[in-house]
Amino acid sequence: MDTADDKREKRVEARFSQSEYEIICHKAFKARLQTAVYLRECGLNKELKEALPVDQMQKIQAFYRIMAGIGNNLNQIVKKMHQEGFAKNAKEIIELINKLDEII
Repeated sequence: MDTADDKREKRVEARFSQSEYEIICHKAFKARLQTAVYLRECGLNKELKEALPVDQMQKIQAFYRIMAGIGNNLNQIVKKMHQEGFAKNAKEIIELINKLDEII
């Protein structure tokens, strides 16, 4: 619907009671959107879902950091294997496999 050339030049004014306004602001906050963006998305029939709670997002981010670290270690081990051979790096590989088993 929107293209890069579409500019939002049209304004719409809406009036809400205090309680309606608070509900809309609360829903926009939970979706982590500005109120205007939230109302626009609702008005365009897009399905809006509540964003994950901050603590869950932090846990997911921590999990990704751990997985990225393991991936980095794996890449370094594979590089060493190609340079030095498997026998010299077998201990590191086994430790990495054990770490992966603990996480999974």
